[in-house]
Amino acid sequence: MGYSKSLPTLHQSPARMPKPSQLHQFLLLPENRSAHRALENLSKSLQQKRGKRLFLYGPSGTGKSHLISQALLEYRQSKPKIKYRRVTASEFAAQLADASAAGGVPEFQQQYRDLDLLIWEDLQALQKRTESQRQLVLCLDEIETKGTVAIVSSTTLPGRWQNINRKLIDRCRAALSIEVALPSPQSRVRLCRHFAQLIHEPMPASVAECIAQTIQGSPRDLHSVIARLVEDAHRRKCKLSDEYVAQFLESEIVAPVLPMKIIIQVTARYFTLKVADLKSSSRRSDIVHARQVAMYMLREMTTHTQIE
Repeated sequence: MGYSKSLPTLHQSPARMPKPSQLHQFLLLPENRSAHRALENLSKSLQQKRGKRLFLYGPSGTGKSHLISQALLEYRQSKPKIKYRRVTASEFAAQLADASAAGGVPEFQQQYRDLDLLIWEDLQALQKRTESQRQLVLCLDEIETKGTVAIVSSTTLPGRWQNINRKLIDRCRAALSIEVALPSPQSRVRLCRHFAQLIHEPMPASVAECIAQTIQGSPRDLHSVIARLVEDAHRRKCKLSDEYVAQFLESEIVAPVLPMKIIIQVTARYFTLKVADLKSSSRRSDIVHARQVAMYMLREMTTHTQIE
């Protein structure tokens, strides 16, 4: 039986595309300005069918996906009939596994080749996935001859990946590589004020500086803390005073970290799976989805790396 499963695109799944109003809220900073400019410059390559590759890298939560979403919206406005696909590396591997099981790898490959734009995110997730890496190399080589623009993102540079096909590393190194770094102290202050303004919450400059000095992480980390801070302040009917914010941040820092074992067990139970399923190499779609949720929770709630 041939492989007939249709791959989703953003035309079919608009929920994956942020609303224009959300994208306009993106704050340009020194740490993301070069990536933003490079994505804007790709618009000409799309119009002229000049295949180019852009490789964005940086820690999780620095805004790579948000930048890509903003650029994609602009591409679609300037070229309404643009043909594109946007997937994470884990989704690509899961789709390949489904196609392989159905004996439909050629059909799967074809759906990734006749495009104007191809976006792969979180490429570091392909570590140890040999066949997915090989298929990605084949795809990159073929779409380059057709003038397809490719945007790839990862948390690290290719040279730091483990168990990755050398050819895939070479293809990524041939792209224009731009880092999206963690924000500086000054940028963190701007982000704090920005996030507060988005929810119409007055935030004194001293409070923004306090948060920026205490939470030395990504924009996503800052956004998460500010959301919890404002929610707690509203519940307690408190103003964002220096004293209150300092106490709140102290409780945030000393909050206990859930053990990795507990997070995996709870995730498996929620999806009615076994822990062994999550730890297995199975590419069954429900297991892949649950595994991605567990990995996200581990990344957000612990200090463990994805490889661990």
